[in-house]
Amino acid sequence: MRWLSIVLSLFGTKVTAQPLDLNQRALYLAFAEDVSGADPVVMAQAFQFVAAPPITLETIGFYGLNDATGAERALRGIVTVLVDKGYILDLEIKYLIPDFEPSLREAGAIGETTNAPDLMAAIPEGDWDDPAFQVEAMTALAATVGPFARIVEAEAADRDRAILQLSMPLGDAVFYWVTTPEIAQRWRCVSLWAGADVTRAGRTIDIMLAGPDWVQFYDLIRIEPVGGGMVSDGVLDVPNNACAVPQV
Repeated sequence: MRWLSIVLSLFGTKVTAQPLDLNQRALYLAFAEDVSGADPVVMAQAFQFVAAPPITLETIGFYGLNDATGAERALRGIVTVLVDKGYILDLEIKYLIPDFEPSLREAGAIGETTNAPDLMAAIPEGDWDDPAFQVEAMTALAATVGPFARIVEAEAADRDRAILQLSMPLGDAVFYWVTTPEIAQRWRCVSLWAGADVTRAGRTIDIMLAGPDWVQFYDLIRIEPVGGGMVSDGVLDVPNNACAVPQV
């Protein structure tokens, strides 16, 4: 691994007193390089963070991580820099429907026009105080997300692009990375960091890369019908981009 030899030359072989081990440092630097295209500003910041993980909210980019490991803080700091520089898309959950397509278009994943169905137009008009209508509306939305997802992924592939999602528990955004299929293959199902969630006792998290999680996408844009109504099983038929066994 090229970055491991560079890290060894810069930091030596003693790792016991270091917040990140050498393999973790090499992984983060390789990730920053591939995402940014070796942007020198990004790489300088990444080198700084793997040597001395950030400790302030502004540099970590996420609340509540004062007690997080150096590895988690370094990774989140690098992701924050990549977001600030526009290499990773961070889409606020409450604006996910209106922002999703324009953001992918700006990143080159889809063209000015798309054959993907309009998610908002799929939701019928009606009485939102009526639980039965809520189920009807969410059923229509669920039935549209599958075709939407498949067309978006196919159009990205036609443009020699692939979409990866970076799972980043904590916060109110969803993170996507648009890259080439070759680079996506290198990083798909790679776990960047896994460990205890310092914001919630007893929970573990895994910050990893995979294809878009369309089930989560639907869960984030839907509303929960009141009165116990549910969308029937099988209506949501989306691409399965889950990773069976994360790579390390």
